[in-house]
Amino acid sequence: MVNFALAFVLSKLTMASFAEQATYLGSTMLLCSFFLLVVPILAKSLQLMVNSVGDYFSASRRLERKLLFYTSKRNRVHRLFYFKKARLLYLNQQQRKILLKKADRKSVSP
Repeated sequence: MVNFALAFVLSKLTMASFAEQATYLGSTMLLCSFFLLVVPILAKSLQLMVNSVGDYFSASRRLERKLLFYTSKRNRVHRLFYFKKARLLYLNQQQRKILLKKADRKSVSP
C-alpha cells in the first residue's frame, strides 16, 4: 500500500519511470504476499486429503466397514423375516375366516 502511495507521489513529481518501477514493485510485493497466504493453505488441504484417503483404506477402517456391512445385512434379514412372518399370519387368519364362514353356512343350511 505504501508503494502505491509512493508511486502516486512520484508521478506528481514528474519522475515517470521511477513511478512505474515503484508501481511494479508494489504489485509484485502484493502478489507475493497473496501467494504466501494461499500456498500454505493449499499445502495443508492437500495434506489433509492424503491423510483422509490413507485413513479410509487403513486396515482398521476396512474391518469397521465390513462389520457395519454384516450388521446391516443381519438387520435386513431380520426385518425381512418379520414382515414375511406377519404376512403369513395375516394370510392364515384370512384363510381361517373363510373356512369359518363356509362352516357356518354348512351348519345353517339343512
